[in-house]
This record gives sequence, structure tokens and C-alpha cells, in this order.
Amino acid sequence: MRTQLNLWGFFALFLIYSNAYAQKTEVIAIQDHVWVARNNVVIALKIKDLLQEGDQIRTGKNARVWLKLPDESTIKLGEYSMFTLRDLKPASSPNDKVDGTFELLRGVFRLTTPSQATAHHAFQIKANAISAGVRGTDIWVASYSDKDVICLLEGQVDVQSGNTKATLTNPRDYFIVPKNEQPVIGVLDDEEKIQEWIKDTDLK
Repeated sequence: MRTQLNLWGFFALFLIYSNAYAQKTEVIAIQDHVWVARNNVVIALKIKDLLQEGDQIRTGKNARVWLKLPDESTIKLGEYSMFTLRDLKPASSPNDKVDGTFELLRGVFRLTTPSQATAHHAFQIKANAISAGVRGTDIWVASYSDKDVICLLEGQVDVQSGNTKATLTNPRDYFIVPKNEQPVIGVLDDEEKIQEWIKDTDLK
């Protein structure tokens, strides 16, 4: 009986460990030079590396890095980006939400959530002057020296800067905050510009 209990205990620990491991954020693609700053140490990132809460990803010239989140969402970072995983709480059961808080200090990134996971996450995004709440969407985010940008590609996102709030519900809706100016809300009709933005996070 004792042997059987020990085996069950080992099996339970294995399941817990395997589940926690599987719910890590994983590096799935890299182009050129990408680093992670962790505990005051900066090291080069590699494909299949697992990221931790508090990690800051940094990309160099022409660099790209794609991350897979615990709910199968993907984050694609462009060149000269600085992106921090501030907080990430994996779901403890299939019906729980994956909560995450991400901060873009500079550069560009694209967040895409798979359709089957739209009810199972709640992400908060900070891009300097812009804050956003994301539940099931495809968005493009940028933080430049002169402005911060969120453009909706699909789904819905709640955005805010200062006292200005908006809900983007249509593809190509944008929310731009020029430095030291009021937010600008509109629709981007320029297809070439959209494709240019998307290429900024695509692998070459």
C-alpha cells in the first residue's frame, strides 16, 4: 500500500511539474540578435528558451523574436524593441483565464490570440502613454520617440491615455498618442501602411 501511495504521489508531482512547465512562455522563432535581461544579467535568447515573469526582451537591428504564451497566443517583436513580461498568471484549469501584463518601452510588437482561446485570457498592455485591455484580438502596438500607437487588426480592445478612453471594434481602428499632445482616434485606410506595419514584426 505504501509503495502504491508513493507512486501516486510521484505521479501527482509529475503532473504538477509538467503542467507548470507547459504553461511557460516559450521562444518559438528568432531572427538576428535578441537578448533577455533577467536578474541584472543580459544573455542571448535561443529558440525554445522559456521566459519568466519580469524578463525584459531586447532586440537589435533587423531582429525579430516570436513568443508563444501559455494560451497559445503569440507575441511578435520587431527590431530595436524593449518588451517586458511584467506579470503572467497561467490558468490552473481549462476554464480559467490566463492573465498577463506586458509593457513595451520602445519598438513594435503584434499580439495575436487564437480563436479557440479568446475566452481564456485577459491581457493588459502598457506602451508608455497608452494602456489597453485585450480579450480576444489581433493588435499591432508601437512606441516611438514621438508617439505611441495601437492599431486593431481583428477583435476588440479597450484603450486609454490620460482621461481619454476608447473601444476599438473595427479592423484598422487606431489610437495614437503624439508626444505631449492629445490622443487621435481614427481608421487607417492606407493598406500599404498596414502591410508595412505588419512586416515590422514578420520574419524575413
